[in-house]
Amino acid sequence: MKKLIGNEHIKKILQTKSGSRSFLIEGCTGSGRHTLLDILIMSRICEVKGLSPCGACGACRRYESGNCVDIVYVDATLPVSEFRKVLSSAAEYPKKERYKFYVLDNCDDMKVQNQNALLKNLEEPLDFVYFVLICVTKESLLKTVVSRCTVLSMKPIQDNEIKKYLTDKYGAENTEALAYAVANCGGFLGKAKNLYENHREYSDKRYSEFVEALISENTAGMFRAVSFDGKKREDFNEFVNILLSRIKNILICVGYGKDDSGLSPEEKEVMSLGEKRIKNIYNALVKTKQGIKYNVNIPLWSVYIVKECLKKI
Repeated sequence: MKKLIGNEHIKKILQTKSGSRSFLIEGCTGSGRHTLLDILIMSRICEVKGLSPCGACGACRRYESGNCVDIVYVDATLPVSEFRKVLSSAAEYPKKERYKFYVLDNCDDMKVQNQNALLKNLEEPLDFVYFVLICVTKESLLKTVVSRCTVLSMKPIQDNEIKKYLTDKYGAENTEALAYAVANCGGFLGKAKNLYENHREYSDKRYSEFVEALISENTAGMFRAVSFDGKKREDFNEFVNILLSRIKNILICVGYGKDDSGLSPEEKEVMSLGEKRIKNIYNALVKTKQGIKYNVNIPLWSVYIVKECLKKI
């Protein structure tokens, strides 16, 4: 359980509902869903019985090396006939471990027919079988499915816990990446790690393209910078956070006369747009960040950002 940082409520649930055979893990990408999955599986198959897996027994080693034959990963989007066929093997006893696990990832995309086919297994669980469903939100599933699972909702953790983890793992030298990851991860450790590791590679290139296009008022260039595949909502959110953070720094330098030595040459050029225009861009990004929660039409928000960036004030 030490690998699961924060989320004390989940640890308590696992202690009090140890007899549950069906679990639903919900949370965004980077929230620790798969870390929790690993803990959940290993703690059940571990040969040294206890809430936390030992990590050293044969079962734990087989799982960590990917050689556990009793873990079945089910594609939740399979045609219902194939889906039923996969689930039918749940009646067979485990080949090696004490228990079998059926893991259904990306359940947000699971068809209603498949959810109904799954219900029988959730309603009449066998003693040697566990089902683990993973999704972004339980609201994407039928209430009858959710009601038959123990729901484990991944929650954001404290900034100081994230900072400590990143510092212990990577060191404290790269203060910019550290501060950026902590500020923009939304309280989720997996996101923080990804943001830290890809800070320059991911953010700088797209951000530089955006700033260069903004300076030259290159509409097509700005569209390219803020355009994301419709399914990459979280990537779009992260880029909006990057823009918010950096545009805010520019705005502070313009509006409050803060030392601009920390800005790039391109960002200093953006200052020439003037305080009112930069503030309008910042406000548009704030509105986008808030609005995307309720309207996930990414192309619509991309158009809105570019339109506001071009507005002369």
